[in-house]
Order: sequence, then structure tokens, then C-alpha cells
Amino acid sequence: MFEPKGEKIKRLLSSPYRDILGREKENITLRRRLELVLRKERKRRREASKVNELPGEWVSTPYGEVLVRERVYPWDYRHGDFPIGRALELPRQAISFLLPDLSADVDLSQFLFIDTETSGLAMGTGTYIFLFGAGFLVEEGFKVVQYFIKDYSQEQAMLHLIEELLSKFSLLVSFNGKRFDISLLETRFIINRMGMELDQFPHIDLLYPSRLLWRRVFPDCRLITLEREVLSFLRFDDIPGEEIPRRYFHYLRTGDLGLVLPIFEHNLLDILSLLALFFFIASLLSSPAELAPLLSADFSALGRFFEEREKLETSVACYQEELKGGGKRAYQAAKRLSLIYKRTGDYPSALPLWRLMRERMEGFDPFPYEEEAKYYEHKAKDYQRAKRLVEEAITRFKETEWILPPSKREEIYSLLHHRLKRLVRKLTTRNQEEGL
Repeated sequence: MFEPKGEKIKRLLSSPYRDILGREKENITLRRRLELVLRKERKRRREASKVNELPGEWVSTPYGEVLVRERVYPWDYRHGDFPIGRALELPRQAISFLLPDLSADVDLSQFLFIDTETSGLAMGTGTYIFLFGAGFLVEEGFKVVQYFIKDYSQEQAMLHLIEELLSKFSLLVSFNGKRFDISLLETRFIINRMGMELDQFPHIDLLYPSRLLWRRVFPDCRLITLEREVLSFLRFDDIPGEEIPRRYFHYLRTGDLGLVLPIFEHNLLDILSLLALFFFIASLLSSPAELAPLLSADFSALGRFFEEREKLETSVACYQEELKGGGKRAYQAAKRLSLIYKRTGDYPSALPLWRLMRERMEGFDPFPYEEEAKYYEHKAKDYQRAKRLVEEAITRFKETEWILPPSKREEIYSLLHHRLKRLVRKLTTRNQEEGL
């Protein structure tokens, strides 16, 4: 219920906390009185937020104790737009797009989705993992386990449990794990003289396909952005990742377990999002035409992805979809698509694209002029038409050269005039031969 501001002030000043004002309460300002009351209230809430124990149970290892927390999400649980059970429907072919060398006998039950929370955001030897989270499929649904240590002295015990867990799986999935999580884990195993070799595991880092698909669509490719834009999942009362190390060190100083409870939840959400994002990316790569519009994916980037993997039919379809949109992405799609047609000898399809690029060009790009001139010079042997194209390119270049850096101007000028001189020589030679 709404409480008028004046009534709230009266209530606070008449509250039991008024006694903290002491004997000078009549002589201090209203602002100062409110500050003291609110400070007392914040202190009370902090005390109330303290908990006596963290969720989970302490597990003994040869190296000490580790807090282990486990949670199973049933198949009908939804994380944003993603029902956990949909993971079972993912065809193996979809997964192979993310990892082409995937072994034929590996299925999703052997995938381990991992995320770490650390004492710092740098990769120095002083940074260690205090919370390790991992998710995997079980008969009842998606199980998430978390290993937590109260201080650095328990690190070897946690690494022992991580080593045992990793030995049960064949493949790792992370978000930015190649640069951070996996590298840090390897460093900690080495420092603790433990023989775990993580390079034996095939690893899918979802940051890279995410950048491929959405870097030109969304402001950034942070996990929280992809959750909102792709998974339709919003976090409430979550803590920023950059705040986590500070919270952990504050916990070490104060012993306030309430400071680390939100870190558990943050890590849990990261792992659920890993599974959901993995499903959406793999599904998108499996059926780009149907899903790309729904997931706001970059058709041009998809086309490049499939082109690099020699899936030319799918690549062509993606580029053609991008052409419908117009703009810079469509221009780049036309360029890539024309090169595929040229490579396969389909010049009747390539020529209209080069003409379209000349019409839609912003500024100056020699590519469509050069490619079409090459065709008429080398394939059609129509030197006169090739010469007209180069002359048209030189005229347009002179109109826009001022926007180019000097080095680029010299490069383009040299390229065009070299081709023009060669065509003039060929025309002269042909005219002489025809005259004879």
C-alpha cells in the first residue's frame, strides 16, 4: 500500500530506533535524524540477512572438506523460453555443427556444462576458484552441482572433487571458458601438483558462436544480454559478475554467509543459461532458415559459418535471406554469395549480384567493377565492355576518393589503371589483327 512521504517520516521518527539519537536528539537536523534512523534500519536488515549455514552438505576428501550443493531441475522446468526437456530432442547433427570432430558414440549425456566464480577477474597465480558449478543430464532432468570452499586452504579438496567429476564426462561446454575458466582450472591444477590435463576434453565455448551470430545484432554478446534477447530470460535481484570477488573477500573478513548466497544463485543461473543457449545455437545451426528470424540471428554470419565448412547449399540460402534486408549486411552477403557462384562457375547468378552491388554501393568499392570486368575480359572476351566498366569505376572513384586514406587511394588508383592499360593493349592488338 502507498504511504505518503510525510507519514513515513513521522513513523520513522516515532519508531523504537529513535533512542539511537541520544540526548542531543532535539538539537540535530531532521536530515541527520533520518540518516541515523535509516543507518540503524540497514544494520538491522544486514543482521537479519545473515544465515547460520549455507545450503548443501560438507563432504570430506583426502585434502579436507568441501561444501557440495546439488539441485535437479525436472524436464518440464522452463528457463526463459527453454523447457529443459527440449534438450533431449536435439539431434546429433545439430551438435556436430558446433564440434565437427565429435565422436560418433558421444551424446548429450556426456556433456558437462561448467562455470566458475573466482577470487579475481585477472589470470594471475593469486586468483583461485572458490565456487565451481557444473550441470549435466540425468534420468530425472538437468542436475547442477556446486562446490564451494570457505577459504584458500580448501582449494585442493575442491580440485579433487572437480577431477573426479570431470572423469565421468567426455566434453565440456562453457561461456568464455577457453580464455578464462579452463585456463584458470589448468593453472590451479598445476600449482597444486595435480595431474589433471584438461586439453584431453573437447570443449565448446559458446562465446564464439554467439559472437558470430549476434555481434552485429545486439549491443554486446555478454551472457546476460543473450539471456534477455535470445532466451527471453530476465534476472531479478542478481549481482553483477564483477562484484563477486569483492563480496567473497568481504565474506572472508566478516564470515557473513549472506554475502555468498547470491553468488550461488548467480552461478546456478549461468549454468542453466549455458544449457539453454547451447540448445538454441545448435538448433539454429541445424535449421537456420526457420529459426534465424525468430532468434534475431545474422544471416550473413550464418552464411559465412556454413561456407567455411563447405556447406555451400545452406550458405547460399543464408546469404539469399540476408539480401532481402538491404543495408551493409546485405551488401556483404552479396559479395560472399557472388564469390560462391564464381567459384562454382555459375556466372549467370554472379553477374546480377555485381550489378546490384554497384547500384547499392555507399562510397566506393572496386570489388563489383573488378569482378565483372574480369568476367568480360577472361571469360566472355568482351574487352570493350570490360574497358567501359573500368572507366566507370575510375569516374566513380574520383568522385569519392577524398573519403579514403591516402594509402588506400594509391592502391585503388594503381589497380584500376593497371587493368585499364591492359585492356587497351588487348583491344589494340585485336583491332590490328582484325585489320589484317
